[in-house]
Amino acid sequence: MRFRSNNNYAACLIAALAACNATRLHGQQVLVNFNVPGPADWDVPGNWDPANRPEAGFDEVAVIGGGRSAFVASAVPNTGGIIMDLSTLEIRSGGSLVVEPGPSTPNNGNITLGQSLNTNLIVRRGGSLTARNISSGGGPATELLLGETGGSGTATLSVTGGTLNRNTRIVGPNVAFSSSGSLAFGGQHRLAPVITGATHSTINVTGSATLAGTVRPEFSGYTPVLGNSWDLVTAGSLTSTMTLDTSGLPILPRGTAFNLSATGTTAKLGYNNFLILSVNRGTGVARIENAVGSAIGFDGYTITSPSGALGGTWNSLQDQAIAGWDEADNSTANRRTEFKTSGLTSLAAGNSVSL
Repeated sequence: MRFRSNNNYAACLIAALAACNATRLHGQQVLVNFNVPGPADWDVPGNWDPANRPEAGFDEVAVIGGGRSAFVASAVPNTGGIIMDLSTLEIRSGGSLVVEPGPSTPNNGNITLGQSLNTNLIVRRGGSLTARNISSGGGPATELLLGETGGSGTATLSVTGGTLNRNTRIVGPNVAFSSSGSLAFGGQHRLAPVITGATHSTINVTGSATLAGTVRPEFSGYTPVLGNSWDLVTAGSLTSTMTLDTSGLPILPRGTAFNLSATGTTAKLGYNNFLILSVNRGTGVARIENAVGSAIGFDGYTITSPSGALGGTWNSLQDQAIAGWDEADNSTANRRTEFKTSGLTSLAAGNSVSL
């Protein structure tokens, strides 16, 4: 007896199983690993394991790790998430990638930039990246780099929200980084604006911005001019404890400095002239001086000496009969304070008053 029918059944079963294995199923998150060293194209299915570009419609999340490098150079299918560690993703000019939740994974649509090791995400001019949420962490050199000094077009990053805890480098005036919700810089975050002119790209946050960490500005192909200022972040509401790291700045003329300032909606970097207090150690004469730039108005000053060395004659502005100035009643050998009761006294560049 021949069992041809059974053989046919077995062949059909094998074919059915093969077809099932080739089918992409909905219903749960699927991790799809970038599996070539690169730099290699995101849009090539064979560069992924399983051999499909990760798509949000199938709840698939892209995983790039192990020193691998991927690039996006065209509009590719939307993906359900990106998880990166010890890897690089570059959105090149003409590249467009949207990271969004899948049908069965409503909390996805996120970019995780770095988990324990140094990781890089780059958006070049002419490239666009959109995501629900972005977070940066991992190694201390993990970096989000937006823009470049060459190229053309705008480098675009649009998110609903994010928490950045490593390095964010924004190059030039052709970057559009926006959050339609909130954005936070953690205490280990470093914002590095690479300034190429009198204007610079601003991070725009519709909701609240909570800014900590440091700002380390650099200049590329541009010499700052006194009075320049650059908005770094604007938000519906903003709080900032960021501090200024001047290690990347040029040597400045005497009496000038960069400074950070913040209002309830804007964090700003400025380059301004400031008054200088100088003391002649031989004579003990102190001077308030405006060394350079525009006139500066002031309405008060305090000189302190922890060792109590302010015991000599004080030639105050009140003593000099400059209108409106009054010595503070609690002045001591440790502190001398004087206030102008109304208006300002103006010092033009190159002028000073002795005390």
